[in-house]
Amino acid sequence: MRTARGLLVGFVLLLSPAAVAVGQVVPEFLITPGVGIGQIHIGAPLVDAKTVLGPEANARKEDSLVHYTWRTMGKGLFFVWASSDKVVGVGVQQDERYTTDKGLTTGDRPDKVRQVMGDPLGVEHQVDPRGRRFDVMKYQGIQFTIPRDQWDGVVDVVLQIAVTEGK
Repeated sequence: MRTARGLLVGFVLLLSPAAVAVGQVVPEFLITPGVGIGQIHIGAPLVDAKTVLGPEANARKEDSLVHYTWRTMGKGLFFVWASSDKVVGVGVQQDERYTTDKGLTTGDRPDKVRQVMGDPLGVEHQVDPRGRRFDVMKYQGIQFTIPRDQWDGVVDVVLQIAVTEGK
């Protein structure tokens, strides 16, 4: 009973619109490089993520990964990438409630990311199937996606933050 109640509280907080305290990040919204976002951790069973997040809005297979998407109450998206029923990546898009331990969130400018994180290990220049260009700034255990063309009304700011393996 206690576990079910804890998961319900986590789910409500995760998808609620007003859960960021001034100057602090509610644990459910904390982005930790190499570890995960809130209660969703890399290496955890996919079923655990689905228990916390509820039914996904979309799922699609890409090579050996399955990409799951949920809509957040903050009007953004929450992603989980899974392989062999294990979480291998987790991300958030356009929801400023989710914040790194260093205070970075979606909507921040790339120069702020560099100021806080230093120079990236690498920057990948990519093009999506629609021809939209974007850069992925890669750091140890975390990456920031910055569109160079209009993408859902966003350009030249962090659109998505993804947590990857490795700390």
